[in-house]
Amino acid sequence: MSEQPLGLPCWWSAVPLELSYHELVGLWGAAHVYRLDATLVEPLPLPADARQVLTQVGLPVQEPWLGSNPGYGQEGRLPRPVEVPGRPGRWCLLAEDGGRNWSVAEQSGEVVLLSVDRSSPHVLVNSSLRLFVEFLYRLELWYRHRDAKGLSELEAGQELVRLWTALHGIDPPAFADPDHVWPAFLVDVGWQLGWPLDLPPQLPGTTTWR
Repeated sequence: MSEQPLGLPCWWSAVPLELSYHELVGLWGAAHVYRLDATLVEPLPLPADARQVLTQVGLPVQEPWLGSNPGYGQEGRLPRPVEVPGRPGRWCLLAEDGGRNWSVAEQSGEVVLLSVDRSSPHVLVNSSLRLFVEFLYRLELWYRHRDAKGLSELEAGQELVRLWTALHGIDPPAFADPDHVWPAFLVDVGWQLGWPLDLPPQLPGTTTWR
């Protein structure tokens, strides 16, 4: 059932993709992929790998994840350093989207939904910015594969489990808690398909549905 869509890398591959700016532009178009000048990235509280992603690979910026952010990459706007009063550490704010603060932690490099309320925990998105970009890339490939093949809801649900399995395999911490961003999002997609996912979903070929 799963053919490689649009001549692009396989979204279900268990091997992390070495994505380039060219591949991101090939999927989203140059208008939706931002690479930042090194002079803008230099003062940001970021680990080396995240700096490389922002300056060389790029960041897809579009709904529903990072929003449109028309001022992205302009000095003094986004991304920018941010601190949370009463909490140690610094973060780099990537985007503000409906009250959600998509940020990268300076020390760990994790991508989190940063809470500015000390009583609320931060929510893990991915272990690194590079993995976050790869997750977005694979998700977009899955959507296009679903639409191009005209999959039924059952078929799309089965393919969603393959996507879950692939993403879990390359970044297990992102799925360590059902309230983390990715498992919560994929469960919601399953509900929209009419095939709610069991948690955790079984491997392809032995999938069960509630």
